[in-house]
Amino acid sequence: MKFVGKSMWRGLVQALGVAAVLSGSLGAAQAQDFEPTALRHWSLKAGVFLPSDSTLSGQTNSTWTQIGLEYDPHFRTMPLNGKVVFGSDFTWSSSAFAIPLAVRILWPVTPEDSKVSAYGGLGAAIYFINTPNLGQTIQPGMQFIFGVNLSERVFIEGQYDWVSGFTDNLANSIRVDGIKAQIGFRF
Repeated sequence: MKFVGKSMWRGLVQALGVAAVLSGSLGAAQAQDFEPTALRHWSLKAGVFLPSDSTLSGQTNSTWTQIGLEYDPHFRTMPLNGKVVFGSDFTWSSSAFAIPLAVRILWPVTPEDSKVSAYGGLGAAIYFINTPNLGQTIQPGMQFIFGVNLSERVFIEGQYDWVSGFTDNLANSIRVDGIKAQIGFRF
């Protein structure tokens, strides 16, 4: 009887070992069947900035040039199902510039699997500003974003920057608010 008992336990242990090995290999095979999409962490954007403040437009050109870089760390935590991205732009005219450092949350507006998907977002930023009659100032601001993904890599984006106002050396009340229209490429 004792021999039969040991054989039974040995057989049970071997069966459990085989089952453990098979379940591990099946899990690995299932993980390999998943086709991951390439994570694109960086975006390069270029476009124009149209200041909405008439005093600022009078002191500078009415259209500014803009180039920006954005980083998407692909956080697992998604506030309200939105993704968090970090970015900065360099927006300039012949006599002034603004550089916002921003944290933005982007939410899908259309299903992400649709051929052309849209998104909206909200951002908080610190703006480093240089105007003709003030020199440099630092102001807080907000960004309101709407974009359309034309493909996995190419997108267009419209953005309204709302920036806290300030007074320049000539006692002009100035705001560096305005609309940005840009095209971007993810890599």
